[in-house]
Amino acid sequence: MDKRGTVLLVVYVNDICFIGDKDAIDTAINDVEKEFTIKKVGTLKEYIGVTVECKTDEIHLTQLDIIEKMEHEFQDLLKNVKEYELPMGSNMSILRPKVQDKLITDEMQKRYRSGVGSFLYLVKHTHPDL
Repeated sequence: MDKRGTVLLVVYVNDICFIGDKDAIDTAINDVEKEFTIKKVGTLKEYIGVTVECKTDEIHLTQLDIIEKMEHEFQDLLKNVKEYELPMGSNMSILRPKVQDKLITDEMQKRYRSGVGSFLYLVKHTHPDL
């Protein structure tokens, strides 16, 4: 922050997003370019899988692509799922399966982990309400 204004740098691995006053952003980009070769992609529309929509005085972050991908990937498994207000009934418990119990296949285990990972990604970035 100086007389040109304020600039924030959001860094994720090798992706940098500059947010702030135009003069401060231009100065910061010039400073980074002195040390590194960079690729400028223009106005921020998407950053690490998050769609960014700038309104007059608001910024909206969404991940509709991931939500639509999850709906497509898991719709067959979610057709007959019951809705509950709590994650699990208060008088229920989880038991480890016995050796003779039928377990899910490796493919179903992979789909489950993929779904949980995608869901957690949404919670982390744009949907803490989930």
